Amino acid sequence: MKKAKLDKVYESRDQMAVRFTRAWASASFFLALIASVIVLAVTKV
Repeated sequence: MKKAKLDKVYESRDQMAVRFTRAWASASFFLALIASVIVLAVTKV
């Protein structure tokens, strides 16, 4: 009983970690995209 509960806690924690990692990866990708657009705009002017 207790072990099953612990397994469930670890499982949900892993899912949260995966979600957080995915969100961080997409956010950093968008930030890099925006930064490159700004750099291009600045260098063209």
